[in-house]
Amino acid sequence: MRVFGIVLAAVGVVWAVIAWNMNTVVETGDSVIAGIIVPSQKVHNIGLMEQRRSHLMQASVLTIAGILLLGFGALSKRSSNQKEQNSTLNLPEAEDNLPQLYTGRGLNGHDVDDLQRAEASLRAAGIKVERSGSKWALKDPNGSLSYVWSRDDLIAAARARGTTIS
Repeated sequence: MRVFGIVLAAVGVVWAVIAWNMNTVVETGDSVIAGIIVPSQKVHNIGLMEQRRSHLMQASVLTIAGILLLGFGALSKRSSNQKEQNSTLNLPEAEDNLPQLYTGRGLNGHDVDDLQRAEASLRAAGIKVERSGSKWALKDPNGSLSYVWSRDDLIAAARARGTTIS
């Protein structure tokens, strides 16, 4: 939809430039009126002016339609990326991924064992813990879903829910 919008907008702009450059002037012929010679002159033709106006209006409608399609295409692409990110939460348990992803000490002195203990204590409290990329999804037994973005926040979430990290 974005590409089609770009093409429509470009065609509309080109059409508008061509329409703007349309000639609306016609030349009258020499004539003799009551013995007076009237030389030829250039006058604006109302029919040609109306035709130019019509072309300009059609080109502007085409350009606006292309811009709208471009904008809506960008919005739909953004929303589909967000849906794709939200649908990747069903990964294997975080415990399986942590030793591979984090070795040694983590942020603010938390090591892998601290994270595993925090996840285990949350699971023991009945909270489902899933890891996706750089965030954790915590699903309470009542069905509410919350996201944790860092390792420190995961440990803080475990402490805030009254679980003990031993």
